[in-house]
Amino acid sequence: MEEFVDKEGWIHTGDVGHYDADGNFYVVDRVKELVKYRGVHVSPSELEAWLLGHPQVSEAVVVGLPHDEDQEHPAAFVVLAQGATVTTDELKQLVKEKARGSEEKLLHGGVFLVDSIPRMATGKVSRGQLRQSLLERIKGRA
Repeated sequence: MEEFVDKEGWIHTGDVGHYDADGNFYVVDRVKELVKYRGVHVSPSELEAWLLGHPQVSEAVVVGLPHDEDQEHPAAFVVLAQGATVTTDELKQLVKEKARGSEEKLLHGGVFLVDSIPRMATGKVSRGQLRQSLLERIKGRA
């Protein structure tokens, strides 16, 4: 455990959390899964929750798309519900409205509609595979 403890005695687990006035502690995300836009950490889970709030979205995963100037751009992979008619532009607009002026939370990397979200054998989303797929899509456009 010593390699995780800093000079002030804090343990660095890679989790993101907060505590409330009653002393309750909440773990809400992982540092390695955060998107870093112009030095600001963006929680993919927050953007995913907004997308999942749309009745025509059945799954959503947000990853960081590497960017030369901004570090990363949030990009979303979305699985739509059967018969859905919502567009990628409408989903970007939804996130823009929820972000309330927070430039870093906008889906600058785009919204990509997919048939399914890749998962590891444990059932956990394979963010690495999604990120690689995104990089390949971008290279294909160049």
